[in-house]
Amino acid sequence: MVKKMILNDENLIAPCGLYCGECEAFQDGRCKGCLSRIGLCLKYSKLCGIYDCCINKKKLRFCNECENFPCNNFNFFMNEEYDWVFELKKNLEIIKSIGIKKFLKKEVERVERINKMC
Repeated sequence: MVKKMILNDENLIAPCGLYCGECEAFQDGRCKGCLSRIGLCLKYSKLCGIYDCCINKKKLRFCNECENFPCNNFNFFMNEEYDWVFELKKNLEIIKSIGIKKFLKKEVERVERINKMC
């Protein structure tokens, strides 16, 4: 089980709104999260234009800070067949509404509940 202190890291929230702390690749050590640039995130960042656009080009923390949100960069995710893709825009709306700290707290609590069930 991943320690709570690690799960509380704001850097585990990717620019697209994905919470990396819940990912199996993060929990088993294959990835350190999107912003870390360590592990599987490097592979996926070559496919996903969100990180480069948001962080490198526009110097934003989250996509929802951009006047073009949501843009065509989200189309990559919409072509995937995973349930979590539908959380991205919702997560960014929640972050904008309640702030990153409260959002992170809710996500950590959710992951801890899930991990206890496993």
